[in-house]
Amino acid sequence: MPSFIIPINRIIITGYLAMATELIILPDQTPSARFGLGIARGPFKYDTFQSYIDVVCYRDLALKTYKDRKVGDPLLIEGRVRQRVWTQNGKKCSRHQINAYRILPLPRYKRFADDFEQEEESFDMQLGEIPGSVAEPAADDKDSS
Repeated sequence: MPSFIIPINRIIITGYLAMATELIILPDQTPSARFGLGIARGPFKYDTFQSYIDVVCYRDLALKTYKDRKVGDPLLIEGRVRQRVWTQNGKKCSRHQINAYRILPLPRYKRFADDFEQEEESFDMQLGEIPGSVAEPAADDKDSS
């Protein structure tokens, strides 16, 4: 086993567009888009913990994101993690952000626990029909042995 680690800075994350996309034209005329990505722990309404991370993209991806994506859209982001460091009022501040090189829309889903519980129940009922799955014997089979 090698005694060194190859540093790979790549992240793939899903979330939803949490705030309106801000389009900025840099001094060299490069378009840049910045937005917040909201990340929830799960699809259920009792999963209230959420995190937010800044996402930045450039050039054609920035223009497309600004034009086509709306607040609440579910997205898959692929990019690199970067730490921004600055000084504010004499204190050193820092923030992590994602420099995105791919942004894909995801299908919308309902965020209500009742809908997901119904889907889970229907999956459990079909479990015995899946090849290779272990299903409990029916009550009639237990009595006949």
